[in-house]
Amino acid sequence: MDVRIAEIIPGERHRQKMGDIEGLAKSMDKLGLLQPIVIRPDNTLVARARRIAAAKMLGWETIPAVVAQGLEDELRRLMGERDENTCREDFAPTEAVALAADLEAHERAQAKERQGARTDLVEHCGNFPQCEQGKTRDRVGAAVGMSGKTYEKAKAVVEAAEKEPELFGDLPDKMDETGKVDRAYVEMRRRQKLAENEELVKQAAPILDTGHGPSFPTIVLDPPWDWGDEGDVSQFGRGRPVYATMSLGDLLALPVGERAQPNAHIYLWITNRSLPKGFALLDAWGFRYVTMLTWVKPSFGMGNYFRGSTEHVLFGVRGSLPLLRHDMGTHFLAARGGKTHSSKPEEFYRIVETCSPGPWLEMFARHERPGWAVWGAEVGT
Repeated sequence: MDVRIAEIIPGERHRQKMGDIEGLAKSMDKLGLLQPIVIRPDNTLVARARRIAAAKMLGWETIPAVVAQGLEDELRRLMGERDENTCREDFAPTEAVALAADLEAHERAQAKERQGARTDLVEHCGNFPQCEQGKTRDRVGAAVGMSGKTYEKAKAVVEAAEKEPELFGDLPDKMDETGKVDRAYVEMRRRQKLAENEELVKQAAPILDTGHGPSFPTIVLDPPWDWGDEGDVSQFGRGRPVYATMSLGDLLALPVGERAQPNAHIYLWITNRSLPKGFALLDAWGFRYVTMLTWVKPSFGMGNYFRGSTEHVLFGVRGSLPLLRHDMGTHFLAARGGKTHSSKPEEFYRIVETCSPGPWLEMFARHERPGWAVWGAEVGT
């Protein structure tokens, strides 16, 4: 059927840029309209807005159209917009996120209609191409030309900007301009960690001041080292961590010793490169260095010279406090502790709990731990 262009109501579009309309108009003038536009029964446009723009450029008064009705046609419309655009020009990341959200909603609705009370929708691919089984994010990402991980990162950037526009509002535009989702995501995480670190520094004074809070016989620290004072311009290169940092001066000023009992142990995580700073911290906090524990990692890391495959813990003592056991060596092999850059292995905490008396205090902790007092922005204390 043909409809009058003047009577067509513009519909919602995920694609904001119209692209080369003049080139499309020349093709339509020569070959005609090979694919009709798609409208709803009320003449609202649901697909192929570029063809409308080209038709107007050619001076057409009417244009061939098909009418979409119901949920299945709506999903087909979304898939059609996807095909129309990804086959010609990639979606900007924010456009892909917007379309993917609608695709996911319609797919879930259709799957629920097909499967009734079943709850295994995550394993059903429905109308998404290039997929047999897999996670929802992978199916949705594939539908808009992204990997599942890239879609998840792009979505996180968009949601962060919507939630906190003052902090992240510029990132979606930068992501669209460059097409670099990973770069925007890393910058988002960096800003998040900086904000968390600002809160952490504010918390330090009231929690750690002399006379405020209990003291502990065992303290564990994994400080957020400032990698910028290490000497080389690009120590980490592409592997630079995204978490926030504290300067050596700020760490030296922390009254760690005032949270320790007269007889106490301290475990200070340190990298090969930062060993001199670690010794300075122990001295400033009132501990004498005794020995060093070495974590042998399961794989190589980064490094300007030798590739790092170990990380260390400086063990210090205040007063006189023996170990609870005497069969522990100075190295341990363990898998990495988690997904974040600086996560530590669980084996280390078992060593502390069996070698040093509790209650234990972990400063700069990333999560709560049974039987431990924890302090740090990431656990909200």
